[in-house]
Amino acid sequence: MIQLLRNKALTGILLFLTATGLLFYYREELSERFISRIVGYNFEYYLSPFMPLILLLLIAVNLGLIIALMKNENLQTSEKVKVASKHLLTFLVFGIVGWGIHFYSILDLLKNQGSMAVLEGNILLYHISDIALVLGFGLGAVLFMRKAIHHGKIDF
Repeated sequence: MIQLLRNKALTGILLFLTATGLLFYYREELSERFISRIVGYNFEYYLSPFMPLILLLLIAVNLGLIIALMKNENLQTSEKVKVASKHLLTFLVFGIVGWGIHFYSILDLLKNQGSMAVLEGNILLYHISDIALVLGFGLGAVLFMRKAIHHGKIDF
């Protein structure tokens, strides 16, 4: 862990992971503010569509994967940073796309004066942001981190 903080490139990876975690941790408050501004009245969720414990778990596992990647002595530090960056970028992009889909579904519902209870009942659409985070994590881990951690010895 100390090795991660000594290297400037790896510190950047940790800062990116921290910033991503904070952005996704405060999604509910940010969504309520954005939606309130767009619709012109105070909007609050009755049931939270975001699961912070899943996010905290994914951040912890991401940190573990990055530590495991740093233990690989067969790769240069620049290669390790490139792989970790691709993985975290996949995680971020999937999370933002899922958040955008959720955001659009809420705005569309409010614009058409639909029932929020119906949307809350649609578990897939209501929790699409967290589902997208898990998919982005899994895809990034399989495509980028897996081979780098095992130094190309594992194939499908």
